[in-house]
Amino acid sequence: MFKKLVFMSGKPFWLLPEGDFLAVEQKNGRIVDPVLFRKSNDRWNSEVTSEQGN
Repeated sequence: MFKKLVFMSGKPFWLLPEGDFLAVEQKNGRIVDPVLFRKSNDRWNSEVTSEQGN
């Protein structure tokens, strides 16, 4: 699952794979897509790796 752009009360948030919400950063009125760096032992990253191996 990838992050999704959702609006709550008219404000944009990223819905992350873990179920967390991240406030959207905007520059010049445009939404900036965040890049999340993860370590190889992070929970979400290991789930994706195990799914790709199947």
